[in-house]
Amino acid sequence: MKKLLQSFKRTRIGAFTLIAAVLLIIAAVLLNLALRVIPARYTTVQTGGSPVTSISVKTRDFIRSLDEPVTVYRLIDYNAEYDGLDLSDDQMGIFLSRYTDQNDDLIVVDIDMEEQPDFSADYSADELPHGSLIVESAKRSWVIPGDQLCLYNNDVLDQVFGQSAMLTKTQLLQYMNYVASAYEQGQSYLQQSTTKGYFQGEALLTSAIDYVTADVIPHGYLLTGLDCRPLPERLTNELAKLDVTTLDVTTVSAVPEDADCLILYAPGRDLSASESDMIRRYLNNGGSILLATSYTTVDACPRVMTLLSDRGLSALPGQVRDNDSTHHAGNDGAARILLERQFERI
Repeated sequence: MKKLLQSFKRTRIGAFTLIAAVLLIIAAVLLNLALRVIPARYTTVQTGGSPVTSISVKTRDFIRSLDEPVTVYRLIDYNAEYDGLDLSDDQMGIFLSRYTDQNDDLIVVDIDMEEQPDFSADYSADELPHGSLIVESAKRSWVIPGDQLCLYNNDVLDQVFGQSAMLTKTQLLQYMNYVASAYEQGQSYLQQSTTKGYFQGEALLTSAIDYVTADVIPHGYLLTGLDCRPLPERLTNELAKLDVTTLDVTTVSAVPEDADCLILYAPGRDLSASESDMIRRYLNNGGSILLATSYTTVDACPRVMTLLSDRGLSALPGQVRDNDSTHHAGNDGAARILLERQFERI
């Protein structure tokens, strides 16, 4: 009898163990299913606030304020990798989910580049690499090339070329190969150099969403006729979001009425008296100007400086630099005014 009871107990314990194991498996399956529908911000740990998988409070507030549909197409080549920072498809998926979690009007659609090789042709004349993003609303669209998501800065390259540059991974390797072969100690210097990588995803994507949802695109005029230096590539790319045309100050007597902003970049000569009066009238009537001065011509352009001093600003010979190249307005030697916003009304 005692043996029978012991056997029964063992059998009952075994049955309970089996039932418990089955319940644990069911619970695990249900938990896994639940996690699939819970926003990623609640299920993914952000280690140290990684810039690759996190977005700022300002971006979250902006995305939550959207009141129209926006689609982000992500171009995926499953045989390719992202150009930089060891960025993975999973990381980008988490990053993009930070946006879609904020607003149901924002969705992400993955496009298989092998199955739909011509998808991007309607948005860009250039062949877009893996990871590129196409942001589209009912108003307009904007393309973010995948190789622009990660940019690099190298301290030795900055010293060699005398300017601070943000480069794609491909550009970085090209310049490093050039320095290594063109300079006697180039290879040695590069081995001791410091290269920093910066994820540009939030800045690019938030700006693109802002652009495609804007009710009105400002009309800007790029001032010419003053021997101005060429615009840096990064600034040119940003200004592409505006409706920008050129305006030769030597051929007009008044700023066009449709001007929302004037752009004067590093003039090589000073304004004439009539040119200065024309621009000052425009500014005094509520106009805006994006003005960058060249440190080499500050003293030679007193009327240009007057545009600043009229508003309590001034420019001095020399350069303002920041060790973080993501704060730089461009890649040339023009003096940099470091602002949180891309444009500042003056």
